[in-house]
Amino acid sequence: MNTQLADRYLYPSGSEIWQDPNGLLVNLSSIPQPNLIGLNDVVKLSGGILLAEGGMGKTTFMEQLEGLLHGQPVHLFKLYEYIRDPGGFSIDFEANLTASSGDEAQTLILDGLDEAPDLAGVILRMLRKLSKNMSVWISSRDGAAIRTIQESNAELNSYNLAPLTIEDLHLLAKQAGVNGDEFLDAVDSQGLLPICAKPLGCELALSVFCENGLTGVAQRDLWHKGIERLCDETPAGTRQLVSPQFPLNEILRCSAWISLCLALTDNRFVWNREPSYCPEQSLGISDMTSDRFSVDLIQATLQRGVFSPLGDGRIMFSHAMYGDFLAAFGFRTFIPEQNWTSLLLNGQDVVFPQREGIAVWLETYDKKLRKTLSEIQPELLLEAADSVQAIGPEVLCNALLEHADNLSHKQRQLSNLHRLKADQTIEILKNYLLDPNASTSVIELATAIAEACEYSELAEIFADRVLNLNLSLSERVDAAYAVRRLKDENAKRRLKQLLPIDPEDDPEDDLLGTVLRACWPVYLTSEELIDHLVKPQRSNYMGAYSYFLQYDLPASLESSLDKDNAIVLLTWALNYIHEGDLSSSFGRLARTIYTVCWKWSKIPAITQLLAKGYAKALDQHQSPFLQLRYEGERISIPILTKDAVLEDVEGRFAVLEALLTFRTYDLRISHIPFSAFPLYTQKDLPLLFDRAISDPSGTLFEKWVDCIKTLRTDIDKYTDQIDRLHELRPDLIDDSETLWADMEKATQRFKEQEQERKREEEEIIKEWTEKQSKIDNEIKEALHKPNLSPENFDRILFWLNLENGSSTIGPIDIRRSPGWDKLTEDEQSIMLDLAQRYLTEGEIYPSEPNHFSHSVACALTALRLLRPDIYSALSRDVWERCSVELLKSVISDNMELLAPLLDTLSEQFPDIATDAVLDVLSQELKGNSISIIHNLGARLNDDQAAAILDMAGDLSTDHERCFIIVNSLARRGKEKLVREYLDALFDKGWGVPSDPKFHKLRKLAFVLSPASYKQQLLDALTSDSEWGRKWIEASVD
Repeated sequence: MNTQLADRYLYPSGSEIWQDPNGLLVNLSSIPQPNLIGLNDVVKLSGGILLAEGGMGKTTFMEQLEGLLHGQPVHLFKLYEYIRDPGGFSIDFEANLTASSGDEAQTLILDGLDEAPDLAGVILRMLRKLSKNMSVWISSRDGAAIRTIQESNAELNSYNLAPLTIEDLHLLAKQAGVNGDEFLDAVDSQGLLPICAKPLGCELALSVFCENGLTGVAQRDLWHKGIERLCDETPAGTRQLVSPQFPLNEILRCSAWISLCLALTDNRFVWNREPSYCPEQSLGISDMTSDRFSVDLIQATLQRGVFSPLGDGRIMFSHAMYGDFLAAFGFRTFIPEQNWTSLLLNGQDVVFPQREGIAVWLETYDKKLRKTLSEIQPELLLEAADSVQAIGPEVLCNALLEHADNLSHKQRQLSNLHRLKADQTIEILKNYLLDPNASTSVIELATAIAEACEYSELAEIFADRVLNLNLSLSERVDAAYAVRRLKDENAKRRLKQLLPIDPEDDPEDDLLGTVLRACWPVYLTSEELIDHLVKPQRSNYMGAYSYFLQYDLPASLESSLDKDNAIVLLTWALNYIHEGDLSSSFGRLARTIYTVCWKWSKIPAITQLLAKGYAKALDQHQSPFLQLRYEGERISIPILTKDAVLEDVEGRFAVLEALLTFRTYDLRISHIPFSAFPLYTQKDLPLLFDRAISDPSGTLFEKWVDCIKTLRTDIDKYTDQIDRLHELRPDLIDDSETLWADMEKATQRFKEQEQERKREEEEIIKEWTEKQSKIDNEIKEALHKPNLSPENFDRILFWLNLENGSSTIGPIDIRRSPGWDKLTEDEQSIMLDLAQRYLTEGEIYPSEPNHFSHSVACALTALRLLRPDIYSALSRDVWERCSVELLKSVISDNMELLAPLLDTLSEQFPDIATDAVLDVLSQELKGNSISIIHNLGARLNDDQAAAILDMAGDLSTDHERCFIIVNSLARRGKEKLVREYLDALFDKGWGVPSDPKFHKLRKLAFVLSPASYKQQLLDALTSDSEWGRKWIEASVD
C-alpha cells in the first residue's frame, strides 16, 4: 500500500498479543498490551530481526523506522536490488559504512533477506566486522537464510509485526478517499475482516469496495480473491525474475493441501526445520509431500501471506478462517464428494467442532451439504452470507427457532444474526414472541434476532413482556434489554411505569438498571432519577445497574446537565463525594458530577454546593474531582487537571469564599493549598491581601488572614501588605519583622527535619542495598557450588525474586525476576541446568491446601522459552510429579505463560491432567471454595469435566459442595454433561429424591432443560403442594 499508518506495532516472537475473533489487534485503549512495541519505542531498541509473512508491510515499516532515526546515520539496503549479485552488495555495503565511520551511533537496516537469500553468507561475514555502535535491523519472512543469521547472532532478538486494528482500517479507508464507517460495515457484513487484518488484504478489500461497494458479490468469491491475493504475495526479488518458480494456481492448491493435511490430522502447525524432530500438534514438510507437492513447492507456499511464522520453526495460518477456507477448497479439490460426510460428521450426526468452519465454507459449493446442515445444525449457516441468501433468511430464521431448545445457552449466543433481516422474518419472530407456549430458549433467541436486525416494530411486544408480572424476572430483563436497544421511544416511555421496583423482586438490580438505561435522560427528570439511585444490592456484580452507574449515566452528564438541574444531582453527589473510586459504586459517579458542574462555579447556588463537596472530600483526604479516567472513548468526561483548576481563578475564589463562611472549617484552612486541587496557592497572595485589606471589618477578614498565614515563604516580598494588616488587626497578625524571624526559625527546623529524614532514608537504602548485595552474592556462591542439589532451585528462585531485600511475586518467566540480569551467561546457564534437574531429579514438595508455589511453573517456563528441545522431551514421570503444583499456580496474571504448559500437559498426558484436576479440586473443597474450574476455563475438556462430575456424585451426601461443582461446570460451557448428570440423578421423577437438600440441583436441572422437566414439575407440584411450596421458596432464595 502507498499509505502509511501513524504507528505499527512489533511484539517479541513467541509472546502473545490480544486479537479479536477476526484476527485484528485489540484496541490498546480498551486493554493493556505489554508485549506490544510501538514505532517510537522501536527506535530505542538495539536492533533485531523482524519476522513477518507476506502482505504485512515489512518494507513500509522499515522505511518508517528509517524516517524516525533522524539525527544519526542510517544505512537502508533493500536486498531485492542485489538478487544474484552478492559481489555488488559487498562493494556497496563496504563503501556505505566506510563513508560514515566514527564513534556516533548508527543503524543498519537490511530489508527483505527472503527476497535475496543468497546474500546470507555475505551478511554473516559483514556483521562480524561491525562496530559496537552499530544497531542492526533485518526484515525477512521465515526461511533458512534468516535462521542462519539467527543462529549466529543470538543477541539479535526476533520480533513479529502485529496485525492492524479496527481503527487502522478506518484510517486506511479515509486515506483511500472512502467513508470509513461504510467500508467497515461492508467488510463486516461480508465477513472480510480476517482478510483485512493484513495491510495487503485491506488494500484488496478497499479496491473492491471502490468498484462495487462490496455489494452484489458473493462472499465466497470475495474470500477466494482475497486468499488468492495473499498467496500471490511473493518476495519482490522473485517477481523480478522472468518467470516465477511456481505459478499461482499451484501455490493456491498447495495451500489447500497443507490446510487439508492439518485439518484431517488435527494439527495446527507446520514444522519447517530439521525433520528428525517435530513438536506437538505439528506436521513436518515430509509428512505432506506427494507426487503433486514437492518439498520446494511446500516451502515456497509457506512463505506466502496466508501463513505466519512463530519464530521457532513452527508456521501456522495467519487466521483460523484462512485455514478453514483453504481446507474446504482442499476437500472440494482432493476428496470425492461421497466421503465428505464421514470426515465432517461424528456418529451423532453433528459436525466435529474443529471442522465446523470447513463445513460452512464447503456447503457454499454443495447444495446437498447445505441442506444437511440446515436440518442438523442450522446455526452454522449464519457464518456464510451466501448460504443465508441461498436458503432464505426467513427459512433459516424459522429453522434456528425450531432448533433453539437443542442449543445450550452459550450456543445461543450467535453472531451474524443481522443476516436474517428480511420482511418475512419480522412476522416469524412476532408469532414466536406472542406464543404463550414458546420455551425460554426460543424467546431468548427470537429476542437476539430482533435486536440484531433492529426490528423496532417489535419493541411494543417486548414492552408488554417487561410489564407482564407473570413472566419470570430473567424473561422480563431480557425483554427490557431489547426495548432499550430498539428505536421505539414510546416503548421506552412505557417502562417508566415500573419504577420504583421492589428490591426483593429484583435481587441483582438487573431490571432496575435496564429500565433506567432505557428511560434516562429522555423520560426521567433529575429529581426522578435520584429517587431511584440506590446502592447496588450486590456490590461485586457487574450487571445492568452497575453498567448504568459506571458508564451510561456518566456518559450522559455532559449533554443532559444544565445549570438548573445540576443542583439536584450535585446535592445528591455530596453524600458520596468522600468515598473512594474503587471502594464505592457511588464515589466515582459523585466526583464525575462534581467535575461536570465546576463550569458553573460562579453561580451562587452551585458555588455553595461545590464548596460543601470540596470540604467534605478534603476532610477524608480525597479529591472532589474525577481523577481516574473512564476507559473507552464513549465517555468523554474531561479530566480537570490541577493546572486547569488553577487557571480558573474566579471559580476557585468563589468556591473558597463560600467555604470560608462555614463555621466548622477553621481547622482545615491550612490544608487547602497543599491538596491535590488547591483553591489558593502562593501565587494568589496578592489577591488574598486585596480581599483582606479591602474589607477589614468584614466577617471573612480573619479567614483571609488565616489563608495568608499558611503561605509565609514569600514574606519578604509583601512586607508593606503585612504591616498594613498588622496595623488593622495587631491581634491577628504580627508585623513583617516578627513574621520573618518566626519563618526563619521554622525554615531552620524544617531543614533540620529534612536532613534527618534524608539521613534515615539513606540508612534504609544502604541497609537494603547491603542486604540485596549479600543476597546477590549468596546466589552466585550457591550456583558455583560443585554439588548443588536440584531442590536448591526453589530457594535460589526465591532469592532471584527479592528486590531491596523484599520478596516480589511477578511473572513466572524467570528472565523477568529482579536478579536474573545480575547473573552472568554462565550462571544463567547453571540456573537453567538446575531448573531441568529440579523437574527431572528433584523432590517437588507439595504445597499446603489452598496455597501454591510458582517454582514448578517457573522451571517449566524457563525450559519452554530457553531450552525448547529439553522441554519437549520431558518424560511422563516429570509431568506426573509436576502436574498438581502446576495447576495450583494457575491464576489469570500469568495465564499467557501458563497456557502453553497446560496445553502440553493436556495434549500429551490427558490422564495425568485429569488426575491433577481432581487432586486440586479435592484440596480446594476442603476450604469450601473452588477456583480450578474457573481458572482453567475453556481448557477444561469433557473427560476432565466428566471425572469432576463423578467426584460430585461421590459427594452426594454433601449437597452444597456437590451443587458448587455442578453449577461451576454449567457456567464454564459444560451444560451438556451437566444436563446428562442431572437427568440421571432425577431419572425417577422430579421430586425423587424428595430431600430438600436437592432443591438447588433441581433448580439447575430446570434452568438447563426447562422443556424436559416442565410436565414433571407440574405433576410434582400438583401431587404435593407443600413440597412444591418449599421447593419454590428454596429456588427463589
